[in-house]
Amino acid sequence: MGEAGRAFIATYFSQDSLRTALAQSYEQIFNQPMRGQSVLESPRSQPLVPTTVRLGHVPRTTVVIPVYNAPDEVRNCIASVIRHTDLARNQIVVIDDGSPDPAVTPILASFSQIPGVTIRRNAANMGYTKTINAAIVEAGSDDIVLLNSDTIVTPKWLEGLRAAAYSREKVATVTAMSDNAGAFSFPTFNKTCHKPDHLSHEEYALLMTQATQGCTPPEVPTGSGFCMFIRRALIDEQGLFDHEGFPRGYGEENDFCMRALKAGWLNLVSPWSFVYHVRTASFKGEKAALVKAGVDVVTKRYPDYAALVKQAFDGPEMTILRSAARCATKAPL
Repeated sequence: MGEAGRAFIATYFSQDSLRTALAQSYEQIFNQPMRGQSVLESPRSQPLVPTTVRLGHVPRTTVVIPVYNAPDEVRNCIASVIRHTDLARNQIVVIDDGSPDPAVTPILASFSQIPGVTIRRNAANMGYTKTINAAIVEAGSDDIVLLNSDTIVTPKWLEGLRAAAYSREKVATVTAMSDNAGAFSFPTFNKTCHKPDHLSHEEYALLMTQATQGCTPPEVPTGSGFCMFIRRALIDEQGLFDHEGFPRGYGEENDFCMRALKAGWLNLVSPWSFVYHVRTASFKGEKAALVKAGVDVVTKRYPDYAALVKQAFDGPEMTILRSAARCATKAPL
């Protein structure tokens, strides 16, 4: 690009100029001043666009990746997080919970010298919930993302989670959209939504988040630990995950989110973050029993849990989000 063209683009299409133009548009729509605010607000005082001004004051984020076997998935996951995460202002903590598969150790060692990446190994298997609790404590005052080691993240995945987490005052958790995460699968609920072969992971994620960027983050009673952002303020108030009730995982995030909900916090789904998920790579053959045990504990503690889940995932905000994703992929109803 020539110097004149570069100067033109820098003047009229920089982030600052686009932000100013957006503010001017909202001023005309709502007939009230908008410029100079940390967020653009509607007359109902609901944040519409969380900006870098507001996000600049949030804590650093520690991405916690618990590992148990599944070496190929682990390699792909960590590589994607390093590629798509700003490690100058965030950090990655990988914890091997005593994997018996010998292939895991050299894979983790290959990432150990990368700045911003910390590799830990439990001397003996502690179980998923104790492992993540230890990492949360070690992270100090940081916000937390729990990320399964059988995921692949995509461009701006963390920014999309963080934007939703700080879009309202008391957001406890934010879960990403996924191709294969049960109720958090998009565009089709509870199904594996295969990526078209001709698109890369990054291209398909961009297609999805472009289609859903105007959607409101739906409120849900629970997030999903495959990729869940947790605000430190919530941890400081409500404490850690229940490792006694859910020692090996499955159900611990549901209990954690319901505790937050009962205390007046919100759990959201981010329309601006898309993360791929293999599912059950670490606990092959055991998932059904683990899920049943976890669900039994959750439903005994929260008799209204099932009704809240149905209401949220059938609700209008979720329907709009799924419809936007479906239009992008032209998936059938």
